[in-house]
Amino acid sequence: MSKKLLIRIVILSLIVVFFRTSALAQETLRFWHAFTQPVRIEMMEKIASDFEKEYGVKVQIEIVPWAQIKTKWTAAYAAGTLPDVMVGLSGDTMEIWLAGASNPMDNIYEELGGDKFFTPGVVDKFSKYNGQLIALPLYAHARLLLYRADIFKEEGLEPPETWDELLEVTAKLTNPPTRYGAIQFLNLTGFGATECFYSLLRANEASFLDENFNANINTPEFIETVKFFVDWYKAGSPQGELSLDFHADWYSSFTTGLNMIGIDTMFLAKSLETENPELYNKRVLGVCKVPTNKGKEGAYGGEAISLINTKGPNNELAEEFIKYLYETDRYVGFLLTIPAGQYPVTIAASESERFWSYPFIIENKEGVQLTLECIENATPVGMTYGINPYAPLVSKSGLTERIMHKIIGEGVPIEEAVAQAQDELEKAVKELRERL
Repeated sequence: MSKKLLIRIVILSLIVVFFRTSALAQETLRFWHAFTQPVRIEMMEKIASDFEKEYGVKVQIEIVPWAQIKTKWTAAYAAGTLPDVMVGLSGDTMEIWLAGASNPMDNIYEELGGDKFFTPGVVDKFSKYNGQLIALPLYAHARLLLYRADIFKEEGLEPPETWDELLEVTAKLTNPPTRYGAIQFLNLTGFGATECFYSLLRANEASFLDENFNANINTPEFIETVKFFVDWYKAGSPQGELSLDFHADWYSSFTTGLNMIGIDTMFLAKSLETENPELYNKRVLGVCKVPTNKGKEGAYGGEAISLINTKGPNNELAEEFIKYLYETDRYVGFLLTIPAGQYPVTIAASESERFWSYPFIIENKEGVQLTLECIENATPVGMTYGINPYAPLVSKSGLTERIMHKIIGEGVPIEEAVAQAQDELEKAVKELRERL
C-alpha cells in the first residue's frame, strides 16, 4: 500500500469518525416537563432511560414548574434554544402555537391510530385549533364537588344535585367561626375563584366567551351565575373575607374541618393519602358532580395536560418520543403515579385492567368514574367552544375575582359589576384580535 493511499484512508476514517460523533452529539432529545412530585420525576426518568437504550440517543430532562413555563419558553424561543418536546396546559399550547414555536401534530395522531386510538372527542376538544392539532393531550381531569363525607353523615345530609340544595346544605353546615359550609377563595392573584366560578357557569350552560370568542358576560345566564356565587359566598364563607388563596388555603381548610365543601379535582384524594393518611383512611372525602341550576343539563370545568412538539433541533426524534410515551403499559404506569389525579385519554388505557385493578383506583372508584364521565363534557376555563387565544383574558386575568371584590368589598350592584366586566373584556378581546 502506498504512503499516499494510506494517508487518504486515514483522512477518510477521521472524517467518518468526525461526522458520526457530530451526529451522535446532535441526537440529544431535550424534554421539559412540569412534574415536581418525586414519583412523577422518577417515572419520567425511567421512561427517558428506556428510550435512550432503545434508540441509542440521549434524553435531557428539565423540570419547568407550571408557573414558570411561559417565561421559560419565550426566553428559549428568543434564544433559539427551544426543547424538542414539552408539557403544557391548554393555554400554553395556544400561546406557543401562535408564536410559531411549535409543530402541528396531525401526523403523530394518525401514526398512533387517530380516532381508533384516542378517547372520542378528547383530541378535538383539547388540541384542535383552526383544523390543526397543535398538541396532543397526555392526560385529563375534571372538577367535581368535594365534601366532608363524615360531617355530612353526622348532620344527616345528602350530596346536593341542584344549586338550591347546595345553598341549603352549605347554610346548614356553617357554624362560624369554627366551621364554614363552603369557603370561597377570592384572592386577586390566586385565580381559584375563576376555576370555581367557571364550573358554576358550565353548570348553568353559560360561558365567558361566545362561539365566536367575543365577550359573553353581560347575559342573563352569566348574571344569574354571579348572583348564585354571591349567595353561596354569603351562606358559607367568613363574611368580608376576600384574601384567602385557593392553592395556599383550600387543602388545609378542608383537612382541618374548617371548610366542608369545595370544587376541585380528585388530585385531592392522593394528597390526602400521602399527607394525611389517618384522615384518608377514615374515608372523609365525598364526591359528586357539580350541582346544576334547576332545569339545566349542565357541563363541567376541566383541563388537559398536553404534549407539545416544540421547534427544537430533533423533530423526528421528538415524534418518536411522543409516540413512545403513549405505549399502553408505559402510559398506564405514568397515569398511576398520581392515581385518580391523571385520567387516560386513550381507549386502551381507559379499558386497561392494570388501571382499574390498581388498589387506589378501586378505593376511589366513585370519584374516578364520575371524573371520566365529566371529562366527556368538560372544557378549560374560557374554552367552552374550543381552544382559543382569548381564554387567558379570563383564566389568568383576575376578572372573576375583581367582579366579586366589587360586589362584596365595595357594594357595587351585581348588574353594574358585570356590565363593567363586559366592557373590560370586550376591550381586551378587541386589542388582542388586532394583534393576531
